[in-house]
Amino acid sequence: MKFIQLALVLVSGVFTANAEPTSAISNLDGNGFKAFAKFTRVGDQTEVELNFQNLPTVEGQTPYSYHIHEKAVDATGNCTSTGYHLDPAGLNPGGKNTAYKCDPNNKATTCELGDLSGKYGKINPNQKVYKYTDSDLLLNGQNGIIGRSVVIHLSNSTRIVCANIFPVTEVPSKCGSKY
Repeated sequence: MKFIQLALVLVSGVFTANAEPTSAISNLDGNGFKAFAKFTRVGDQTEVELNFQNLPTVEGQTPYSYHIHEKAVDATGNCTSTGYHLDPAGLNPGGKNTAYKCDPNNKATTCELGDLSGKYGKINPNQKVYKYTDSDLLLNGQNGIIGRSVVIHLSNSTRIVCANIFPVTEVPSKCGSKY
């Protein structure tokens, strides 16, 4: 009997260890920006939290847009390596659809999946924390955001800071822990 209990504990541990991540994080740090984006899947929703420790004002270039892009940042750190906005539905293929306009009241049919500022508003330098939920944003799978990137743009679309989205694999023991 003890053997069966031990076997069940070991098997359940294997399945837990191989489970898909339910949280992901992106640490944005560059060009005066210092922020993190945290994504947590809870039921059929993804909770999104953006927290800015430093959010500079660039004259004439605010508020800032931000998006999930289709690719990760490459080893050079160049934000143009991230490709276009994540858009599996093809609403704005290659970012070239001049008629594209995200309607926050009709997100599912008018917004690119990665167009977070279009769906939830742009980043204002006077606000440090943003929180919302998105039922379409997945962490894992073909259209999942893990392994992609977060990019912040000036109002003229210039990419000014970007970072990859990584799964959170453990709970940090201290605030200064790295993910």
